[in-house]
Amino acid sequence: MKMQLEIGLKELERQFSSCIRCKRCTYGSYPKNLAVCPMYDRNKFFTYCAGGILYLGRAIHMGLIEKADYGEILEVIGKCTSCGYCGEACKLVEVAPPYQDVTDLIGHLKMDLVKKGVFLSEGHKEAIDRVKKLRSPFPVSGEEKERFSSFKNRVPNKGKVLIFPGCAASYKTVENLDSLIDILSKAKINYHITDHTWCCGSPLFDLGEVNGITEVAEHNLEAIKGIGVNQVVFLCPHCQNTFQKIYPQLIKTELDFECISITKYLKELIDKKLLKPSKPLSQKIAYHDPCYSGRHLGDFEYAREIFGKIPQINLVEMERNREDAYCCGAGGGARILDSANSMAICKERMKDFKKTGAEVLVTSCPHCKSQFRDVSNGNGSGMVVKDVVEILKEAL
Repeated sequence: MKMQLEIGLKELERQFSSCIRCKRCTYGSYPKNLAVCPMYDRNKFFTYCAGGILYLGRAIHMGLIEKADYGEILEVIGKCTSCGYCGEACKLVEVAPPYQDVTDLIGHLKMDLVKKGVFLSEGHKEAIDRVKKLRSPFPVSGEEKERFSSFKNRVPNKGKVLIFPGCAASYKTVENLDSLIDILSKAKINYHITDHTWCCGSPLFDLGEVNGITEVAEHNLEAIKGIGVNQVVFLCPHCQNTFQKIYPQLIKTELDFECISITKYLKELIDKKLLKPSKPLSQKIAYHDPCYSGRHLGDFEYAREIFGKIPQINLVEMERNREDAYCCGAGGGARILDSANSMAICKERMKDFKKTGAEVLVTSCPHCKSQFRDVSNGNGSGMVVKDVVEILKEAL
């Protein structure tokens, strides 16, 4: 994704007019051509795909849709999980400056509608206000804050590496952070974790609200500068994507530290012999490629390479994987904008997992993990869901 935040719909007129309705944005690669766009797969109607949304954007730009009907447009866009598949698949829309791909254009249209004061629900507005005021996408209890402080007490807080766990791993999928601290202790790595950073701002971006992200970026970058690190390791690909692709636009300069995913960082520690996953794990696992790790950031292999270093583990692939991986339904603010649709998408992905006969679904995104866990608990399937860091910890 190359989204340029300062671009308006008028400057994107040519790109909004480029769709030829080929529906390449809806299905995966030849020869299987399996459904990949979750929005289209659920609704089976052209409006509910990237091309259809471009037609809606063009109609808004041309004044063909009444302002009173903008809420219905946002209702369609609210089903989009920003999985990024359409941006990878479509080769027609990205034809002219400023070279925004289809996923970018959907984001621009969502931001334009919110800028016009269109919201899907009170929950939509409340989520935006919560991030701005509380600096978190969800309320954090005193118990959760105390638990995070207990994690920090186990951290050396020295060296040139900062672990940025993000809101989810700090307070919700805390077993990810707990496992990572144990792993880095075994590797005798010096690193920092701070509570002076705020939510990265990704939820604002997902919900179509760009106002306020600059303040978040400036605060977080100042906090990191004060620590004096040259590498920031992210447990959450949504956080990494925001730092890596959005922050430089807001502050008008490149970051002065390297952004690195947790899977890449751990793989490098294994390669340097600082970690030795020598304990056999006789488990049959299936790996779910998070959309933001994979299509947004280009990381499809680091987790798989980690599994390859673990004795006796049996990795089986889901039919839709890597570039053609099906979304879990949690991205793009979809859990807030259209929760029923979001959960239904997750159930479809869980069918892919069940077909593999694997015992454990493994992912490397806390939002994917929460989504699978919540839907699994809700339907009583009791599916075991783990993060890569948990699997690695078990193998040490």
